[in-house]
Amino acid sequence: MLQIKNVNLNVGNTALLSNINLTLEQGKIYGVLGPNGAGKTTLFKSMLGLTAFSGEILSDGQPVSSRCFGSLIEYPAFYPRLTVEENLKLHAQYLGLKRPNIEVALKQVNLLDARKKLFSTFFGDAPTPGNCPRLFRRCSIFAAGRTYQWP
Repeated sequence: MLQIKNVNLNVGNTALLSNINLTLEQGKIYGVLGPNGAGKTTLFKSMLGLTAFSGEILSDGQPVSSRCFGSLIEYPAFYPRLTVEENLKLHAQYLGLKRPNIEVALKQVNLLDARKKLFSTFFGDAPTPGNCPRLFRRCSIFAAGRTYQWP
């Protein structure tokens, strides 16, 4: 369970988050809706411990840290002149994964046969849910022998 209690974030005289209170139950899918500038991304960054918010954000009763969550706040940057496998190795390096199991991750989304193809020839210049639905069907974090996933 994720609990957000009385979360506030101010920058100068501007309130970016004001008295946010939410309880998110495990196994449920939630959406956060609002116009640009409403604080959606700021709330997610706070949930990852990347802002100096006041209040509490707890995961199973414990204060959150970026190590508690896999996160993708914006679409990932893929490099069109690298292979699919090289792109995943690079992202694993960004995440600090020492022995990522890229083969398992690619098998999960039926893309193992594409691992040596240039990203641009397989997906085009930028992946989208339209031209690469298998990549966006589920988010996966792969690490030493295991793949963690959520719908």
